[in-house]
Amino acid sequence: MVKIILESENILSFKGDALICFCDSDLTLKKNNRILQAFFEKTKLNSSQKNVVNKSYSQSKEQEDNLLKELSAIGFCEIGNAVITKAYDIDVKHFIFAPYLDNDNPNDKLNFVLFHRALRSAFALANLYGIKSLAVPILRTKIPKKEFMDKVISQVFDTKKEATLNEKELTDIIIAISKEFENQSLEEIFIYR
Repeated sequence: MVKIILESENILSFKGDALICFCDSDLTLKKNNRILQAFFEKTKLNSSQKNVVNKSYSQSKEQEDNLLKELSAIGFCEIGNAVITKAYDIDVKHFIFAPYLDNDNPNDKLNFVLFHRALRSAFALANLYGIKSLAVPILRTKIPKKEFMDKVISQVFDTKKEATLNEKELTDIIIAISKEFENQSLEEIFIYR
């Protein structure tokens, strides 16, 4: 049985096998990619400190470049899918990138169905790579629940009902999908709120 653990600290403090990063469909775009931002900030910090040995800067720059090279080789990932990379300088073995929006097409965003598909893709990759402990963040963006006909009906009848997933619903989806992978390699799933 998969053990579910709810966490409230920063997901980058996770020390396990892999962590999921929701990002842009352009995998090399730093905006909306917390992992690339963390690498960039670390490199920037090491370059700005006066008493840091040059080795520290060159190591963080090399790790950032290696991750960018790997993501550049993949290039693009459709919303609802996931890709896996090495973790380089962070205390995990792998990153699983799951796009939730497309910077080139702002109207193309993750919805209820694609969120399910993205999580299943990420969990399937985790299983393929034999990952035992996985960290999943709760997205801070609103994920639309409504499908096409619901939108038409709401426009015709002018309903103002909130049609986005909240934190509890997102957590429930993660837990429900994790049940599908119970007899696989996953042992622990950490949900970061």
